[in-house]
Amino acid sequence: MDEEESLGYNYISGKIKNSYIVVTKGDGTFASVQVMKVNSKTKPILENGKIKFKISISFLAEITEDLSGETSHDNAYVRDILERTNYEIRLLCEKAIQKAQTIKADIFGFGRLLYRKKYKLWLEIKDRFEEEIFPELETEIVVQGKITRVKP
Repeated sequence: MDEEESLGYNYISGKIKNSYIVVTKGDGTFASVQVMKVNSKTKPILENGKIKFKISISFLAEITEDLSGETSHDNAYVRDILERTNYEIRLLCEKAIQKAQTIKADIFGFGRLLYRKKYKLWLEIKDRFEEEIFPELETEIVVQGKITRVKP
């Protein structure tokens, strides 16, 4: 995995203690966000006979730098940076899942989660999971953060 895919894996696994995300603002300048206290939950869902995983990621963050020099405490500014941070984290997670599916490696433990939460289903699919089901598995990633502070 490359650096972005590794970060995505760690966000999904909830192993991030402290990380920085650089977001591109609407005017093309960059802002830096320090992400802390990441929590992640993964839940298997059976929808129309198909297995799907919902991954919910929450975090606390601080805006640490805005290269445009226009750091603001305005709600619209903070909300915009937060939405862009959520988007960047979701992209990292999607890249990690795509890589794992490409190499057919269930590094997220989806099979183990199915075993624990939907045992009867697991018994039916366990022989086909890694080669057939996992590479085509659908995921929904929901990222919801909260910005607690804006550093000047």
